[in-house]
Formats: sequence, C-alpha cells, structure tokens
Amino acid sequence: MTYSDSFTQEQFTYGLEKGLFYFLIDGLDEISDLQQSNIQEEISTLTLKYPDCPFVVTSRPNEFTTWANFHVAHLLPFDYRQCQSFIKKIDYVEERKTDFLEFLTEYKFAEHEEFLSNPLLASMMLLTFDEYGDIPAKRHIFYEKCFQVLIKEHDASKGRFHRPLKSKLSHENLEKVFMYFCAITYQDQKYRFNLQEVDKYIELASQTLSSDKICKGNDIRYDFVHSMSLLLQDGNFFEFIHRSFQEYFFAKFIVNDRKLELENKLDNIDGLFSSAKSNLIAMIDDMDHDYFETEYVLKKLAILNEYFESIDAENEPEKIFNKFITTIRMVRLLNPLKLLKKDKFTLMIFTPFNKDKDKEMLINSFILRKCKKFINYAKKHYIDLSSNKILKIHNEYNNFNIKLRRDEDKTIVHVIFDSNRELLIEFNCTQYAQYIKKSLNDYYHDILSRTKKQRSIIDEIIFKNRKL
Repeated sequence: MTYSDSFTQEQFTYGLEKGLFYFLIDGLDEISDLQQSNIQEEISTLTLKYPDCPFVVTSRPNEFTTWANFHVAHLLPFDYRQCQSFIKKIDYVEERKTDFLEFLTEYKFAEHEEFLSNPLLASMMLLTFDEYGDIPAKRHIFYEKCFQVLIKEHDASKGRFHRPLKSKLSHENLEKVFMYFCAITYQDQKYRFNLQEVDKYIELASQTLSSDKICKGNDIRYDFVHSMSLLLQDGNFFEFIHRSFQEYFFAKFIVNDRKLELENKLDNIDGLFSSAKSNLIAMIDDMDHDYFETEYVLKKLAILNEYFESIDAENEPEKIFNKFITTIRMVRLLNPLKLLKKDKFTLMIFTPFNKDKDKEMLINSFILRKCKKFINYAKKHYIDLSSNKILKIHNEYNNFNIKLRRDEDKTIVHVIFDSNRELLIEFNCTQYAQYIKKSLNDYYHDILSRTKKQRSIIDEIIFKNRKL
C-alpha cells in the first residue's frame, strides 16, 4: 500500500482507530464464488477491528443473508417522476429526449418498469427508442435492439458516420465472438477482468470463428470497448456495461448452439435455478419457447412421470412430495373479519430458489412451477384444519419434527413438518400429492400433443404439399 509523503501509515492507523474513514466496497458480486468466503471474512475482520469506521458494501441482492453486524439496504428503483428527471439530465439531443418523454407516459413506464426503473437501462431505452421509435416488450428483443444501436456510432449531435471495426471483423462475427466471450466468462463466474484476463478470454472466444483470417485480440478488445460499447475500461480493468448483457448473450449462445443437447447445456450451469440466475432461464425460455419446452421441460417431465407412475399418491404421498421438498410448511390464511368458519391453510411445497439446495429438487420445483394447471389448483385449494386438530397431531406424533408458530392470540399461523407419510395423511395433504401427479402427467401429454400437431403442420403443409 502506498501513501502520499504527507500521510503516514501511523496517521492512517490512527484514523482507522478513531473512525475517521468511510469504506465503500463496491461490486462484491463480481468476485468469484471461490473467493467470496475469504473476502467476506476479511471484511468482517476489518469491521470488528475498526468498529467506529462505517463500511458500505454493494452487491446484487441475496448476497448478504448470512452477514452479521450489517444492516441490509436496498437501492430503490426509479419511479415515473425520477425516470423523467433522469432522462432530462442525460447529455443527448434535446429534441430526441423530448420525443422520448412524450412517449413515456405513466402507462408506458408501468409497462416497461423493469427497464426504465434502472438508470443504465433507461438510457439504453432512450437510444433504442430514438433508433426504432418504440420500446420492445420482451427483454431479449430489447437487448438485441440495444446491441444494434450500440454497434453503430452515436455522437452528441446524433450525426452518424460509418466507423470500420478495428478488428476488421463483420458485425456478425464480432457479435459471435462477444457471445462466446460472454458464455465462457459467465461459466467461469467472471464479471470484471484485468488486461491479461480479458485478452485470455477474447483469445478463447475468437477460436470459434470458422474464418482463417488472423485477427489481433487487442483489436477485438478495442471493438468491445469502443465500437460496441459493451465493455467499460477503467485503467487496466474491464467490466460489462451491465451484467444483464452478459446474461443475454449467454442465453443467446445456448439457444443458437444446437450441437449439444439443451438438457446437457442447462444441467451444466452451476446454480441455474437459484434466484441469482432466474433472468437467464427466463430469457432462454422467452427466446425460443418451443425449443426450451420440448428439449428440456418435456425430458424432465418424462423422468418425473415415469417415477410417479408406480406410486399410489393417496397412500404414499411422501414419495410425491420428496421429489420437490423434504420439509413442508402450512401457512394459515388471514381471516381478520372471522368470515371463515374453519381455519384454512395453504401448502408451501416448492424448494426455495437457493444455489445450495438439492439440484434435482430445484429442477423439479421449477418444472412444477411451469405447470399452470397445478398452480391454478394450488391457488384455490386450501386445507381445513382447526387449531385443536393440529395440536392433537402435534401431541400424538411428538417423536416427529413438527414446529408450530402462534400469533399474539395464540392462534396457530404456521406449521412446519417433515415430509413423512403419517404426518402428510394426518394433515390432509394427500389430495395435493394426487393432483401433483395428475397435473404433471397432463402437462407432459399436452406438450406432446402440441408438438405433434406443430410437426404435422410443418411436414404435411409446408414441405409435402409445397408447390415448386
């Protein structure tokens, strides 16, 4: 560590001990998973050693669930007025901003709030609107149009000229290299790079080009930063202009590449069904729903239905539930006006989106969430159980793991218990198990039917009856 001549190590240590410094540690989520625990431990050690110094750590959501001695604060998204104010302050042609702001009604903001509530994506929206005169509704179309805008040169006066790419690659080939660059770095959990690292990944990605034309890696790096504006450079360090672009291009790679089966590709993505990667799986589904449904969902459904086929859901409910979760929660429905004659509970049977959870359960829970028939059933079906009945079960099965939570009136509002046959039957959960089995079987045959019909149209109408 270096200091100015007028600032000594002793002064710095004194300032730390007196709480004279604020520490801002930005981008914790950009550290690889292998280093996360070490960095977290070092930060924790510093806060304990210098408790009077405030520490502010920024990251994506869900990174601070296990942190002690910290208060979690969330950066609030823009509301409609804040978004308008932000657009007005952007250094851009006034006439173009006025057109965009006239288009940006409160209704339009609500329709595209996911993008417009984010400062960077809101500015991208302005560029995209200026180019296309509209805002795409689907996430992946927005990113595609953003890319098309960014790869063209925009100066402050909107005067445009054609700038040849320094790498001499076509736009298509440069996008292909960037797509592979995003795929490799996403799998390596790398979001920020030094000069050597970024060039290493560019070299790996450029090997995907079928052309024998030699292209310098540093020229491609230049195009990533200056021609495409998708990488930001800060000295000898580089990072994505926004990590969602890395997710988009990785999703595009997964959908475009058909040499490897989709099931193999997705099952080899670490923590795919964790909340941190929910955007990725949603974009893959959105880009090519038929491909995702037939090549992934259908195959997972086939495995589940084959397993369920020989199970008597009424008498062996645990064999159904244990494919999704091992600990079940029942939550009492709110009844503030005492309109319900009975206590009703809803069943919580999905595995939480957490990368540390069992992978098979996460996949199965994801598939069950995709099953609209079951979701509609679960929204309307409740279990009738009185507090007396629950207490009786709790007393009779005291050798099992049953936890009760009561409110201020001593009313049971939360029941947690192991997915055990006797308990599931006593808690009237067998109908849920039966419906899980039936709805997943119907879902499987529905996809098969739709796929067969679609294939029939393609084969019989487009090809067989086509007049040449």
